[in-house]
Amino acid sequence: MPILRWEKPPAPAQPTIRGSLATQWDDAAVELREMSGVWAVIYEGPLVRVAGLVSAIRRGTRRCWAPAGSYEAQQVRVSIRDVAIYARYVGDEPSEVAS
Repeated sequence: MPILRWEKPPAPAQPTIRGSLATQWDDAAVELREMSGVWAVIYEGPLVRVAGLVSAIRRGTRRCWAPAGSYEAQQVRVSIRDVAIYARYVGDEPSEVAS
């Protein structure tokens, strides 16, 4: 039987995983700036949780990674489902990818 009840929908739930990862990236960006030019692993785990992160870092699409080109990032597959994401701060001028 249909229901008709007048009420406002509840406020959207805050995504806890996404929020905690967002803070994690802010912290990582600050630490990478402090160790300018040095590569660091900033994530190891399922690719599903960080799809697009390498692109976001390179393009500076999040405030913590801005401006575009001030960070470099690489993704390396470590198992069938997992990846490691490496990043480093290079300043406002992008540099060559080095090992």
